[in-house]
Amino acid sequence: MLLTAKYICPVRGVADLDPPEPRRLGQAAMVARSLGLDQLLIPVLEESLTGGVKQKVRFLDGLIEGLDRVAESKMSVSLILPAQEILGLRCAIPEILRSTPHPDSFAVLAQGKVRNLSPYGWWSDPILIQKRIRTFREMVGALSRHPALAEWHVFERVLDWTNADPSGAEFVLRSLVAEVREKGGGEKIRLSLGWSQLTSPTPARPLIGLVDAVLLSGSQKPFVHDANDVAVATYLGVMARWLFQRNVEVEIGWDGVGKSFELETLVQEGERLAEQGLEGVSWVSLCDPEPGLKAAPPWNLNPDLAQTGLLDCGLEPKPWVEHWLGQLRSTKAKSGGEDFIDLSIEEYLGDPSTHLTRLWNHFRA
Repeated sequence: MLLTAKYICPVRGVADLDPPEPRRLGQAAMVARSLGLDQLLIPVLEESLTGGVKQKVRFLDGLIEGLDRVAESKMSVSLILPAQEILGLRCAIPEILRSTPHPDSFAVLAQGKVRNLSPYGWWSDPILIQKRIRTFREMVGALSRHPALAEWHVFERVLDWTNADPSGAEFVLRSLVAEVREKGGGEKIRLSLGWSQLTSPTPARPLIGLVDAVLLSGSQKPFVHDANDVAVATYLGVMARWLFQRNVEVEIGWDGVGKSFELETLVQEGERLAEQGLEGVSWVSLCDPEPGLKAAPPWNLNPDLAQTGLLDCGLEPKPWVEHWLGQLRSTKAKSGGEDFIDLSIEEYLGDPSTHLTRLWNHFRA
């Protein structure tokens, strides 16, 4: 099972569009490797690459220095480009946002500030499409074949923002994949989807076949429940594997927001998660931020967000982490994980929301 965690720089944060601090990134990678993690996921805000030439060069130079430190620790990295959600806070370039009142408006980090804005349907804007592809191309050209780089995460939660034009979405994704295939050094391409694609799966289904792997993530689960976050992510991961006919990685760790972990429950649910044979597990945050960053986005939106890391701000593992990660690694997958599903994919597609809620009770029986 692939074990990963998202590295949200605990020294510099994200709002100032700085690269991760290299020394701390290298130290965090060493600790993560000692705990048995396989990869760090590093979010890259698109705004970091769309400013002036000096800003872009400074960011890329800093990021490469950080990746060099990761490589020294024998750890690998997945780059999320563009990162469009960090600890529940959406992030975007101004060009795909609008300030006009709209029922779909949401809190979003843009130009260093959190504002309430609405999405712009950029799928029909050829100039903006080419600009975004060009930004991705430049990033791939600068970083592909780096010894620490194992994966590119693309299209992060993009289908949650606007109703994507199917042909436009496929064109953009094919273009991103082509850039990696042409310039890359064999890095995987992972499609990053939200849980909502299980209740609205039609846009995602033709895209999944274009990539090597899939991650499902997000704080908002697509049905009402009172269960542990790990239990729900396990269920949704099994459903996604069955529905999309592709094994998946799932994001967990949201039970650290607003409540403390119950170790016994975490151990029990972790064992069941590992038994399902999912491709991997991604923890929502590797490190808690330094105290001064608690007043900066995304942590300032909810004080509990600063407690979601596997490591504290001094990069010390929290008391339960080593045992729990070891359990995930040692538990063997079992067969029959999808036996609770009592209908065909075609029947499910007729009413995904109803069946997703109904089958949860079967899964937990």
